[in-house]
Order: sequence, then structure tokens, then C-alpha cells
Amino acid sequence: MFELKNNSIKISVRHLVEFLFRKGDIRSGQGAVQSEKGMEAGSRIHRKIQKSMPVSYQAEVSLKTKIKRKEYDLIIEGRADGIDCRPDKLLIDEIKGTYRNLEGFSEPDFLHKAQALCYGYIYLLNSTYSEVIVQVTYCHLDTEEIRRFQETWKKEDLDLWFQDMLDQLFLFTDLIYESKQQGISTAANLAFPFEYRKGQKDM
Repeated sequence: MFELKNNSIKISVRHLVEFLFRKGDIRSGQGAVQSEKGMEAGSRIHRKIQKSMPVSYQAEVSLKTKIKRKEYDLIIEGRADGIDCRPDKLLIDEIKGTYRNLEGFSEPDFLHKAQALCYGYIYLLNSTYSEVIVQVTYCHLDTEEIRRFQETWKKEDLDLWFQDMLDQLFLFTDLIYESKQQGISTAANLAFPFEYRKGQKDM
């Protein structure tokens, strides 16, 4: 989940929101697609929805941000299912395939919305848009029925949400970094536990 290399800690958007926000029973997420058949159906429905969108809609957009934190960098990266950039609006789309009855959704699963919010935040960092429409698109894998949920977020509100999430995340990434540094320091001071053979110490 957390990849620590040199002075950087890397995590994907999906793992980030699951780490901080997943809750409930031991089942794997609301409407999650877990079987191999379900995953294939989910990939197919992703492509079908993406191809049906207007030319302003970009599919599978890679996004990344690097945040300086004390002695290390935190890198958050992922791939948005869809981004619709028009002169008058920006829309971030998170697409989820499900076998659940779509009528049972009164709102999107927060994990799914949080992914879209993260992508919206990262995209806004290097754009001139002042707000973003965050959309979660659910598609039933058997009937191909579609249901969408949208929220419009001002850039300043999304900044506050993301910074609050980072404050929670730093409680863990600081510990990961400090533990790693302590391990390196301890290992450097350890004595070799065996007698050296001829030439071994020089090597």
C-alpha cells in the first residue's frame, strides 16, 4: 500500500481513500466487483461508457501530486476514469460497475466519491478552473442501467477537504518514515555476529 523509497512515500489514490475511510462489515465494499468474471464485466462497461462520452471527455487520465512533508515527499497518484474539460466546466468521473439494484442507492459510496474528490483536487492544482463537478457513475453489470451522482465543489472547499485528509494521513506516513530511519540507523550500528573469514571484512 505505502511504497517507501529513498525519501519518498508513494500511495495510490484508491489505496489512500480505502486506508482512511473504509468502514463497516468485513464484506469488500458496497457493490464491489470481486470475481474474475465481474472484473472483466467491469472493465468492459468502463470502456463502453467512456466511448459513449463526448469528444471533450478524456478516459484513463493519469494524475500525480507531490507534497513536501518534513524530511520526505509524499507522492499521491492514480488514474481518473474520465475527465470532461470544457471551457465553462470541469467534470471528474469515477465509474463503478455493480450488481446491486441501482434504485437502492440514495447517494454514492463515500469511498468512490473520495476517489473522485482526490482526482479533482490534483487536477485543479494546475488548471484555471475555480470549481469542479465530481461525478460517480454506477452501471449495473447485467442490465447496463446507469445512475449518476454529481456534486459541484469550489476549489477552496476542495482544498480544505484535501488538507484535512492529509492531516489524517500524515499521522501514519510520519510513523512509517521515522520507523524506516530508525531501522537504518540501528542496522548501521550492528556488529557482524560471526567471525570474519579471510578477506571477508575487506569485501
